[in-house]
Amino acid sequence: MSEIQSLDSMRSIHVADPQLFLNGDILDVLATLRAHDPVHYCDDSPYGPYWSVTRYS
Repeated sequence: MSEIQSLDSMRSIHVADPQLFLNGDILDVLATLRAHDPVHYCDDSPYGPYWSVTRYS
């Protein structure tokens, strides 16, 4: 997976998407979120809205 470049594409990240795990992209997605959006809100998923916390201090 290429690095996520825009805020719009970051808004569409859904870390509970099984396809990310199947194709091996989940680690890249999580690294991008840790670097650019460590507390990420997903408002559009089949499971309902949720927060992903990918980094803490």
